[in-house]
Amino acid sequence: MFDFISKNKIFSQAILVLIVLTFALFGVDSYFRGQDSAQVVAEVGNSAISQQELSMMVRQEQDRLRPQTQANPQAAEYLQTPEFKMSVLNNIIQRRLLLNQANSMGMMVSAEELREVISGVPAFFDDSGEFSVEKYERLLRAQNLSPAEFEIQITQDLLVGRLQNVVTQTAIVSDSVVQRLVKQRGQQREVSQLIFSPAKYRESISVTDEEVRAYFDENRSLFVLPERAKVEYLVLNEESAAASVSVSEDELEQAYQDRLSEFQTIEERKASHILISVIEDAPDSEKAAAKAQAEKLLAEVRNDPNQFGPLALEYSNDPGSAENDGDLGFLSRGLMVEPFDKALFEADKGSIVGPIQTQYGFHIIRVDDVKSVETTPFSEVRDDIEKDIRTSKVEETYLSASQVFSDRVYTDYDSLLPVAEELGLTVQTSDWITRESAGYNTLLGKPELLQAIFSAESMEEKRNTEAFEVQPKTLVAARMVEYAIEE
Repeated sequence: MFDFISKNKIFSQAILVLIVLTFALFGVDSYFRGQDSAQVVAEVGNSAISQQELSMMVRQEQDRLRPQTQANPQAAEYLQTPEFKMSVLNNIIQRRLLLNQANSMGMMVSAEELREVISGVPAFFDDSGEFSVEKYERLLRAQNLSPAEFEIQITQDLLVGRLQNVVTQTAIVSDSVVQRLVKQRGQQREVSQLIFSPAKYRESISVTDEEVRAYFDENRSLFVLPERAKVEYLVLNEESAAASVSVSEDELEQAYQDRLSEFQTIEERKASHILISVIEDAPDSEKAAAKAQAEKLLAEVRNDPNQFGPLALEYSNDPGSAENDGDLGFLSRGLMVEPFDKALFEADKGSIVGPIQTQYGFHIIRVDDVKSVETTPFSEVRDDIEKDIRTSKVEETYLSASQVFSDRVYTDYDSLLPVAEELGLTVQTSDWITRESAGYNTLLGKPELLQAIFSAESMEEKRNTEAFEVQPKTLVAARMVEYAIEE
């Protein structure tokens, strides 16, 4: 959330100088001593920052940075210090200042622009690569965010970035330059053209045999045939290796059993909850009060399960689910924090369990539905399994054949036929090639291969060249069969 501020410190400082807003800090020190969560720790213009909001942001930043500090105990300790909490508060204040200025300048983010940004986040894509509303809402619930809250955050990020562009991409232009540019844009010009076509003159031109001969004599170098050769060559690639590969039904069925987990859905559970929030570092008295309230609500919903929805709407501190009777939708294992996840997947369908304590407070959880593991039948995935096995076998066959290919073109140096027969390849013959070019034959155009073809050993003894990888997973060996000098 604070990436823009942290990456653009100079810009942020300049904006803070330009923005004339009144804000006052009070009670900050008492926050670091752990006082009332309703206390306002800072005001930015007419916007207040509560201790609860600050605690939430501190916890989010700690969660984000904790994996990066695992190998550094000193850095990990810093996350718990008042200095770290003060830096988070400063970031919130700076962000509020920027947002206030953006709002005062009339900057807005349209619903269409917001939709385009959110729908382009890969984390919200389904298996087909399309935006999934269900996955979007599920991931937000896992972060205790409602779509409305998330969209507000994204809108604010866009506004902050837009304000940055207004400042960094603005240039001061003099009136004379503006007037000149406006004048140039209003200009109209007339252009005339005369086209000369060579075809109109070709019929009137004649060339005699004497002129042709004279041109040839004066430009003999243009008509010299260079040193050249024709070669026999062999190509080994995955396509040729695939010809000898087969996959049996027994292999397919065994692979299906070995990879069965790939063809099974994961267990999901539809859950509803009531959250009585309390910050993780709140005094024991606040935690006890929150737990007592959760226990009271648990007794009420167990006594009358139909009251779960109304009680969630009235008491739950999770705004994203409270307005939907506490509904969190379907959740897979590991999506929620560990205590919540464990309780959800150990309970039976229809059970109401709790209070479950997490870093967010105390939860009352109801298991509304269970999606059991489903297995895709073999007939539906057979072709995909065969493709995977065949691809793997072709790679193995090619690796094995490439070793044979390289060895045999060297040991049977005076012919390509032995290795061609062993590997089921076809000996091909090229057109004329030169030291510098194989023409349109891209397989023979590798400079190292051409150099080997025109080496003394190849020309005089008609030896095979070594095997060259001319393209990824494509080996070529050649042998000169015809040679012509420059003429």
